[in-house]
Amino acid sequence: MTAISLQGFKRYFANTSWLLGHRVLSMVVALFVGVYVARYLGPEKFGLLSYAGSFVGLFTALATLGLDNIMVRELVKTPERKDELLGTAFWLKAGGAILMWCVIAVAVPFTHNDTQTNILIFIIACGVIFQAFNVIDLNYQAEVKSKYVVFSQLFSLVISSITKLVFVWIASPLVWFASVFLLDAVVHATGLLVMYLKNTGKVWYWRWRWQTAKELLSDSWALILSGISIAIYMKIDQVMIKEMLDARAVGNY
Repeated sequence: MTAISLQGFKRYFANTSWLLGHRVLSMVVALFVGVYVARYLGPEKFGLLSYAGSFVGLFTALATLGLDNIMVRELVKTPERKDELLGTAFWLKAGGAILMWCVIAVAVPFTHNDTQTNILIFIIACGVIFQAFNVIDLNYQAEVKSKYVVFSQLFSLVISSITKLVFVWIASPLVWFASVFLLDAVVHATGLLVMYLKNTGKVWYWRWRWQTAKELLSDSWALILSGISIAIYMKIDQVMIKEMLDARAVGNY
C-alpha cells in the first residue's frame, strides 16, 4: 500500500469512526431517554407528540428539496464553487421550508385536530427552517471532515436529552416537549455555524446564483418525489391511526 493510499484510508476510516460512534451513542441515549419520556407522558400525550412529528414529517421532503446527495457530488467535483453552492442551497432549503409551512397550513384544516395538536405541529414545523444550515454538514461530508458535524450533533444530543429529563422531573406540559424539537434544531444549527466559522470559512461569503439554483433543482426534482414517497411510506401509519382511531392508539402503536 502506497503512502498516499494509506493516508486516504486513515482519513476515511477516521471519518467513518466518528459517524459510527455518534450513531451508536445516539441510539443508546434515545432508547433510555425516549422510554423515560414515554412513561411520563403516557399513551395519549405521547401519541399526540408522535402524531405531530409524523404529520410534519410527511412534508419535510419539500424543505430538503432532494439536494443533499447532489450537493455533496457538486462540492466534490467543483470545490472552487463552494460559496456559490452553499449559498444557493441554503436559500433553496429556507424557501423549501416556507413552502412546507404553506402546504401544512392547507392540509391541517382537512384533519380532525384540536387546537393543542395544531400547536404541536406548528412548533415542530418551525424547527425545520433551521435545517437549511445542514448545507454545512454537506460541505464537511464532501471534505471528509464529519468530526466537526459530530461535535455539533453530540452537543445538541446532550442539550435535548437533559432538557427532556428536566421537563419530566418538573412535570412539564406536553407543549414543552414539542419545543424540544425546535430547541434541538436551533442548537444543532448553531453548532454547525460555529464549527464552520471556526474551522472552515465565512458564511457571509456565501452567495445566491439563479443559474446554480436552476441546475440543482433540475437534478433534484426526481429525488424530491422519491423523498415524498418515502416520507409517506414511513409516516402515514401514525397519521392514519390518529385520524381513524385516536391519539391513545397512536401512543400504544
